[in-house]
Amino acid sequence: MPGKYFVELKDKFHILTAEKIVRTDFKSDVKPLKPRDDDTFSLENESYNDFWLWLKDEKSFLPGDTLDICFICPDEMYVKPLIEGISCIGVNLSEDTEITLGDAKAFLQKTGRNLEDAKLSDDKTVLYLSEGSKLLAFNAKGKGLKADPEKTDEKQPQNLQLPKTAKRKSVRQRPKAFRTMPMPAEENTPSPIAPSKDKKEQAPLQSPAPRPSYSNNAIPKATATDIQIGIKRITEDQCQDVDFRD
Repeated sequence: MPGKYFVELKDKFHILTAEKIVRTDFKSDVKPLKPRDDDTFSLENESYNDFWLWLKDEKSFLPGDTLDICFICPDEMYVKPLIEGISCIGVNLSEDTEITLGDAKAFLQKTGRNLEDAKLSDDKTVLYLSEGSKLLAFNAKGKGLKADPEKTDEKQPQNLQLPKTAKRKSVRQRPKAFRTMPMPAEENTPSPIAPSKDKKEQAPLQSPAPRPSYSNNAIPKATATDIQIGIKRITEDQCQDVDFRD
């Protein structure tokens, strides 16, 4: 990961420097660097080699290291000699910058200034300060700063869709304790009722009247009336009744 630095040319002979530090929790901070216990690096002439040699010793750069540097200067300042002077320490400059507008705001606050507004573009970024002045911010290739990444709510879990309408939650009530209900006392079961007889008891049959006994097995003599009845039964439906007269 390339080192990230702010290099502000306040005028031809004074340079402000700061380092962007990324902590383990991915939160960044800006730390001003103070050469010779001073806020700025002071030059005796317009040669910037002394500044780059100091920064190399301060941060222990090695030849071939890549640096992401945000250059800041007033609109009228000419910074090309400062950028070209870095070749004396044998490091490379990144094509694109990862330094954001929020990092520039933090740098200005650490150096006693406040950012009021900014204009982002693919070219140089314009920083409007609260005191009324403005500065230009860009990398070695003339590209402007990045916009701040969108902040996500840490409390809100990701990939979770909230329901559009709230649903009523069903409340579970604790079941009431079962109560033992006394069972009704068993009533005395009625004695079974004898079924009624559908038919009336029949009266005992009367024994036929005793036939008159005949002594000596003798047949009684027929009377004239008996003979007349017998003849009538024989001749019934065959002839007219015959009236026998005595």
